[in-house]
Amino acid sequence: MEKQRPIFIFSHPRTRSNLLAHILATHPDIGDVIIYPFRAANSAGPERRLPNGSIFATKEVAVRDTFQRCYEELQGKLKETQDRGFIPLIKDHIFNSLSTSVIDSQFPGSMNDVHPVISGNTPGGPNPTVLPDTFLANITPIIVIRHPTTMVASTAKVMLREFGADRDDPGISLSCTYKWSRVLFDFFRGAGQAVGVVDGDEMVNDTEGVMIKLCGLIGVDGSLIQYEWKPKALCTPMNEEMNEHVYLKALYESTGIIRDKQKIEPPVLEDEVQKWTVEWGEDMAERLKGFVEDATADYDYLFQFRLQ
Repeated sequence: MEKQRPIFIFSHPRTRSNLLAHILATHPDIGDVIIYPFRAANSAGPERRLPNGSIFATKEVAVRDTFQRCYEELQGKLKETQDRGFIPLIKDHIFNSLSTSVIDSQFPGSMNDVHPVISGNTPGGPNPTVLPDTFLANITPIIVIRHPTTMVASTAKVMLREFGADRDDPGISLSCTYKWSRVLFDFFRGAGQAVGVVDGDEMVNDTEGVMIKLCGLIGVDGSLIQYEWKPKALCTPMNEEMNEHVYLKALYESTGIIRDKQKIEPPVLEDEVQKWTVEWGEDMAERLKGFVEDATADYDYLFQFRLQ
């Protein structure tokens, strides 16, 4: 059997991307999810771009977790998966592998002045990531989005309420924009490469419809996807400080898609602003509102290309 190109879900926080990966991994031709391969390099390694004061940067520096080493480890996992006859499935947040210059172009001075490069990457070229050009040319990319009001509300809940992040933490700004999703989408599209764009809420509203179309893009039989599964234990954390359990616990304990009888609709922004004002004060509420408004144009642009 000819080896099929790896699937790479370039995710955005709070878009149901873990659920998408979980569903895809039920396909008998697709391997287990290789999750967050570059998160350790971006948050814990010696080339990490997140400032030391960020709650999303570990207190201890993991010297071994360079971007090059993480890429080499990923290559080993891809080969192992393909040698076993499965299509590799990777899932990682886009900003974990973005080039520092791309981040600085939108949020100057927000990150450490570190410019990691992986062998095979061409700095200064159209590729907006630190990943090798040939690697990106030989994957099936998927980008996951969700309505900005829902995405920002969910981000605030996790980062401010559960993690207790400082309100000026750059991790919040980096997580409340679709600029990274758009620049990566435009890169692939400009290279003539097909990209699957999935809206997380549409995936829940019409799971089978979206998955059939996505499987068509990947080149596998969509009828073999499973929509129920057995709970499983959380994976061993890459780093105890990186809080994987917060993102994955509910999903790993689940047994299938949970949906209400009513179709999921985005919340009314002004209603959310009122809630944010009560919990975090007027200044933070207005800041979150600004994130929603700034993300809307990029979301609308990507939404028109979604699988439907």
